Amino acid sequence: MNTALPTMPTSILLTCRTQHQHWATDLAQREDDIDQIISLLADLPGETYRSLNHRVIEYVQKLQQLKAHIHGLLTEVVCSGIACSSMSMASVTCPDPHFAPHISGNSLIASASSEYDQIKDRCQAFFSELMRLNLI
Repeated sequence: MNTALPTMPTSILLTCRTQHQHWATDLAQREDDIDQIISLLADLPGETYRSLNHRVIEYVQKLQQLKAHIHGLLTEVVCSGIACSSMSMASVTCPDPHFAPHISGNSLIASASSEYDQIKDRCQAFFSELMRLNLI
């Protein structure tokens, strides 16, 4: 009796693996960037400029929510680990449903990236304004 697992075309598996590796790298970088922006916001002299505190708090809250969302995407959409490289199916799709480059994954990650870009742009404008006013 032949117990060998059916194999799938390597190009399909590499495409799936490559897509998820790209997603994982991109989202992890966004998480790191969010941590850096939060750190910069936390370092602002809050007691000296109380009128700025509400904006700082708003940005930190939005960044923390986005970071939680990104972490959820890394957990729920991006496949990592041994299950992703398993070749247990003979079909033309990826072996693990998480590992298939599907439209919803693309749109969810693109949406999170867009939200990150918007928040980052607003924070950069805020920092630029503080610098222009010689507040930092």
